[in-house]
Amino acid sequence: DPNSLRLIGIFSVIYRAWACHVAKVMLRWVDTWAPPGLKGGLQKRECADVFVAVACSISVATAEDANIAGATGDVEKYFDMAPRIPMRDAAVAWGMPRAFMDGRLKFANQVRRRFRVAGSVGTPWRSTTGTPQGDPIAVPEAIMLVAVWHIMMSRELGTTRHFSWIDNVQWID
Repeated sequence: DPNSLRLIGIFSVIYRAWACHVAKVMLRWVDTWAPPGLKGGLQKRECADVFVAVACSISVATAEDANIAGATGDVEKYFDMAPRIPMRDAAVAWGMPRAFMDGRLKFANQVRRRFRVAGSVGTPWRSTTGTPQGDPIAVPEAIMLVAVWHIMMSRELGTTRHFSWIDNVQWID
């Protein structure tokens, strides 16, 4: 089943050391402006916070015999399918330097991927979407793109509480 395959990038030790440092700096910066409901990958904003908030809301609604509604969604293969140009544009809109994000886009466009199935390695190919899994900078990039969704939902749904983390979205009303 092709959907069960996961494309993981393997990068040099030097690149990974640099990218780990950059990703930590980026995550600290994102934490300074990210909306409160944006969880996962950020300091003191664990995914478990979402589950606790939802469980508490359900408990209160049950105790008060009140109506409650909600939905959750998972963007399948998010890291493989995220659109690169909107991801770059979102990061620039949040304040990342354009030159850095253009470099990231160029890097992602040059990464070659191979499938490994049953011990055999396929021919290399370049993908046109996604951010390379296994690249530490992929997480802050993903968070910045999901932040756009999060802000849009805030404006559209008003008082509805919503949460997002990496490639998952959830809201309750």
